[in-house]
Amino acid sequence: MTQEVLEGGRPAAPRQRSGMPAGLVWTLGIITLIVLTVASVAVISELTARTVEDELLISAIEKSESAMKLTQDEFAAVLDEYDTQDLSDADRAELLDRLGEVASDGQFAIAEAGLEVADVPILPWHDKIRAAQDAYLEHNRAWVNYMGAAAKDPAEWFQPQPEVNNTFADAKEPLVAAIPLLDITNLLPRVRAIFEDGGGESDGGASNGAGQAA
Repeated sequence: MTQEVLEGGRPAAPRQRSGMPAGLVWTLGIITLIVLTVASVAVISELTARTVEDELLISAIEKSESAMKLTQDEFAAVLDEYDTQDLSDADRAELLDRLGEVASDGQFAIAEAGLEVADVPILPWHDKIRAAQDAYLEHNRAWVNYMGAAAKDPAEWFQPQPEVNNTFADAKEPLVAAIPLLDITNLLPRVRAIFEDGGGESDGGASNGAGQAA
């Protein structure tokens, strides 16, 4: 039997299949899924950590503001017991002693609240939250100094307090900036309430909102 040669030379080679092997496609798909899952968990964990830190910080700040407000209320209550337009020497001395005691108690309470603010744990890379904490601590320290001065000389109650006022104003922007864009626990309204109440300021004297003596 003779063998005939096909026209054009050698027999045609079998056609190769195009594309990646199915096993490789599955492997790449699983790897992609794992990467996306890990990334999602990381994002959620980071948001959770920031939210928890902000919650703890704002709660501690609210306690500090409450301590300031309580001190002012006690100051106002003492003043209400006296006719400050017509004081005898004995009444004046008694009033100043009582105002000194209010300042001393206030200094302790506000300092204790400041320690709670300072003790809020913040991860090292959460720069904005750390800045907010530091800014508010400056305000708390200004109040502690104010009360310390008033404890020694109750007349300090009636003096302007620019350090208290300035540190209060300076704390607002860092606190707002520290709130995550996805504010899932509505922290921003609480921060705004602190400042809208006029808290934390002092022009010396009568109560005028949380933490403010105007």
